[in-house]
Amino acid sequence: MSRLTFNTNILSLNAQRRLTEHTSNISQNFERLSTGLRINKASDDAAGLAISSLLDAETRIANQGIRNLNDGISLISIASGATEELTKIVTRLTELSAQAANGTFSSSQRNSLNIEAQSLSKEFNRIARTTTFNNQNLFDIDFGELSLAAGGGKENLLIGELGGSIGDGTFESDGTYNGISVIHRVNTADLNGDGNQDIITNANSGANNIAVNLGNGDGTFKSRMSFANGITNATSVQAVDVNGDSILDLVSTGNFDVSIMLGNGNGTFKAATLLGASGYIYDSLKIGDINNDGNVDLVMTAGLGQISTILGNGDGSFGNEALYTIGGSVTDVELGDFNNDGNTDVVVGNFATTTVNVLYGSSDGSLSTAQVINLGGQNNGNVYVADFNNDGNADIFASRDLNRSAYSLILGNGDGTYRSAMNVDTGLANTFGILTSDLDGDGNIDFALQDSSTNELKTYLGNGDGTFSLGEASSMSSPSRFIAEDLNHDGLKDIISAERSAGSGLEILLGQGGSGIAALDSFSLTHQIYAREALDYFKTRLNSLATQRATIGALESRISFSISNIKQQSTALRDANSRIEDVDVAEESTRLIRSKILQEATQTILVQANQQPTLVLSLLGDL
Repeated sequence: MSRLTFNTNILSLNAQRRLTEHTSNISQNFERLSTGLRINKASDDAAGLAISSLLDAETRIANQGIRNLNDGISLISIASGATEELTKIVTRLTELSAQAANGTFSSSQRNSLNIEAQSLSKEFNRIARTTTFNNQNLFDIDFGELSLAAGGGKENLLIGELGGSIGDGTFESDGTYNGISVIHRVNTADLNGDGNQDIITNANSGANNIAVNLGNGDGTFKSRMSFANGITNATSVQAVDVNGDSILDLVSTGNFDVSIMLGNGNGTFKAATLLGASGYIYDSLKIGDINNDGNVDLVMTAGLGQISTILGNGDGSFGNEALYTIGGSVTDVELGDFNNDGNTDVVVGNFATTTVNVLYGSSDGSLSTAQVINLGGQNNGNVYVADFNNDGNADIFASRDLNRSAYSLILGNGDGTYRSAMNVDTGLANTFGILTSDLDGDGNIDFALQDSSTNELKTYLGNGDGTFSLGEASSMSSPSRFIAEDLNHDGLKDIISAERSAGSGLEILLGQGGSGIAALDSFSLTHQIYAREALDYFKTRLNSLATQRATIGALESRISFSISNIKQQSTALRDANSRIEDVDVAEESTRLIRSKILQEATQTILVQANQQPTLVLSLLGDL
């Protein structure tokens, strides 16, 4: 039952409460319409806010994944552009090699071709080593796999490699082959023209003292074929085209003569012909063109204290022998141009002395009086020539103690003068065999030798300035002689180890590594023979670069599809979040109008409710 009071106005209080609600609703309507969001705070829709926050986070992660993949495309584009330029360089080198292999060019013309080729080789190596993205070298083995976070968890990582191959300076044994039981030296060449490297070895004695193992191109080799060089002992053997028929022949040395075996082009050889040399024990045979006439010449040790040169006529025959007396016990020779005059010079290793000797060549093939270079230690008779500090000049590397535990590096200045010998300590007590080559593909000359106490192959990786860093050791068998070559066409240097004492014969150690681009091997276009070898090598590198470019292109295509997929996911996530979070403007506008009408109506009622107490005053006025 209703009562009339003036102390408490229930009607007014109810109207005030309703007015507050409608004003609050209008405020919420304005907030939603002004922000475009249905949920502006947790109280608007706690469950919806939780779902919306997760959807928003997933959307942002997806968008970051798109940015990550676009960064990956940027990286891929740089790599693709670099490999394209490297392909152009190798194509030009292939062209120059084919040109230099033509018999119509003179030695001076080939030298001009070689100058351009060597310059291009340096540029190839520079590009391969300096192509970077965000301070990461793209073609170095440390780069490894390209991992792109495509948004989400581990399952969304896009993983790939940029292709190519580069070594890490380690090797893994891949088996042994039954070569000659006592091998004096080992060399490689493509004797049958199938594009695979074959192995040539020789024995100290025996009737059939030259052995050939034809390569299969995968690091394995066929059974040994044996040939007689017509000399009691075979001390050195080299494969070279001596008669200009574009087929490799075998030149070998031994006791008292030099043997020539013309090749048949299938890995076999005709009967040996002896040159009728002076009758010394010949060893350490090196092939060159020491009189710049374009023909193959021979340089070797002759007896205890001499070296011998025999000039070739280009038709398989050779001229008279010239002897140069060094003295002592000459055991090794290497060729190089130490004064950059375009003529071939000879460096001589002398056993149990503290020096090496350099004889300077002239255009007629004669050698000048030996220059004596102090090693700072005692030579064991072996010398090696390479550019160890990348200054373009030939340097000399020789042992400085009889146990081969330390070596001397003598850097050349390019004008026939040399810097003082630098000591290169191996940290080993006794070693056997040594190999100098770019073993890890970084463009710097390294060396490897065998630790006689552990039979491990130790690598010393060049830093490009004449210093070395110790690499990881690789397991192998007994003490050996080594040669490095890519035997399985994977772009990595492999090692052939030849057993000098009675043993298993040949051991193959395959190079290990990862994706990247190895520097170009040393080459020369100064002779037809060298140019043909370089031509085959550059063809192989072209194939490798073409495969790598295809790998990079495939990876870029894969990333593009991934970006398209993630964009679709991002759109779907935004749409889902919009259904939860965004305001329905039409619905909210209707609510706003309703709330405003109710607010105005409530205001009118409130005015009337506030007038109700005046009725009580009217009743009191009548008393």
